[in-house]
Amino acid sequence: MLALDFSNFPILKTERLVLRPMTHEDAAALFELRTDPVINRYIDRLPTTEPEDALRFIEKIDKGIRDNHWLYWAITEAASQEDRLIGTICLWNFVPTDDKAELGYELSAARQGRGLMGEAVEAVLAYGFGTIGLSAVEAAVHPENAASVKVLERAGFTLAGTFEDTTLTGEVVEMLIFEKRP
Repeated sequence: MLALDFSNFPILKTERLVLRPMTHEDAAALFELRTDPVINRYIDRLPTTEPEDALRFIEKIDKGIRDNHWLYWAITEAASQEDRLIGTICLWNFVPTDDKAELGYELSAARQGRGLMGEAVEAVLAYGFGTIGLSAVEAAVHPENAASVKVLERAGFTLAGTFEDTTLTGEVVEMLIFEKRP
């Protein structure tokens, strides 16, 4: 059984990326990300309408990390002097009795198609399987999100099933569930 302790938040580095905790300074970039219709077309969440929504979200994430509910990283480019958030990636919905978690992510539309998310996913999986001791990671994907399916398949995930999800608009969608084991 998992013993989750995120009090020493892990900063993960790859060849091109740094995955670090979000800060209040990320609010403007997070607001841009969460209001971009290209990024959000497959994500079922309440719309972000005010910059303060991004700050409240960062505070919610910080509390969840302190309470050991999830790990949520800001994705930044290592070569950039700005340290600007270009996306997010998380492990959440931990099931300690099954040593399992769910993976979630989003990336700026301008940065998509360059393999950056695949790089971030690999780093998070290595941490999840190696350091945390997960035995499985799942990801739920909208069936029309071909780019996300490709990211998961390249990372070694396989289709494990589907489930019906009712969106905020009341639409029923048959979501795809992908799974990876170490």
